[in-house]
Amino acid sequence: MRCDPRPLQWVLDAAWHGTPTPLDTCGLIRLGGPDHQRILQSEHPVDRVILENSRLWAKRRPELAPANAEQQSSTLFDCAAVYLAVSEDLCTMEEIPIPVTSDGFTRMDAKGRLVRVVTEWKDIQGFHRWLADRIAGKSS
Repeated sequence: MRCDPRPLQWVLDAAWHGTPTPLDTCGLIRLGGPDHQRILQSEHPVDRVILENSRLWAKRRPELAPANAEQQSSTLFDCAAVYLAVSEDLCTMEEIPIPVTSDGFTRMDAKGRLVRVVTEWKDIQGFHRWLADRIAGKSS
């Protein structure tokens, strides 16, 4: 958004309604502890590829990677959007007026269009478990 805010401006101004997941909420998604370990210990081929890609990315972008990728994932921004495609139970949804400024910022402003957004997690640990279940192939 910072480099080119126009696409988000178009989305928020469109006739159809999307559900953005602001950095305030999707930026909190990192798997660690038992949830991350379940994925590390998985023998499923898809899980192995996900982990290998994560390790390769961490080597190439150490400034963005966690200090110890074997203990914690990087930030999994897009997983919030995936979750919203199937449920909203673990998060708080609100309609708030949000314009996108020309410099790529979103701020609550009465002049903005009402947008339905995730404003907080009700149970971030529950979401982490839900996500690990899906990645590790333990649940549908």
